[in-house]
Amino acid sequence: MTAPRRPSRLASGLGTCALVVAAVALGALTWHAYVKASKLARASTCYDNVEALSVSFSMYRADHADRLPLAPNWCDALDSGYVKAWDPWRCPELPEVSCGYAYNAHLSGADAAVIASPDTLALVFDGGWGWNAAGGPALFAPRHRGCGTVLYVGGWRNCRRPEDLPGLTWNP
Repeated sequence: MTAPRRPSRLASGLGTCALVVAAVALGALTWHAYVKASKLARASTCYDNVEALSVSFSMYRADHADRLPLAPNWCDALDSGYVKAWDPWRCPELPEVSCGYAYNAHLSGADAAVIASPDTLALVFDGGWGWNAAGGPALFAPRHRGCGTVLYVGGWRNCRRPEDLPGLTWNP
């Protein structure tokens, strides 16, 4: 009777190498899933921030005869007692910027009650590069997987791509 054969060192080394390659591949797949999930979480946080700003705008309008804040100081106006959430000013993609959103400058001091199409008129959008940033579509910044969050005067919000901007209303 012959003794069982031991695997050669080469075969043993190849098995270990295969395990290492499999572990690295699994790690790469897990990392990719983590990065994707963290990007989705940041987009969701941005969406929630804009929802908090929507509530703040509603409260401001209720106290100011349905008028919207003036563009040069819109953040200051909302921050003086109307922002009740954590810190909705910061887009999670730009945490170092004091306010990551821009205000539609065409709405400065406008009477929201007489706006003809509030559900298509952009109010606030991803694109601010600082406190009290105001302007129009030129400031729009698609920060979340190619799209940016837009809040409308009517209170609803969605994520828009740059090619969608011509379909939005910017002037009341």
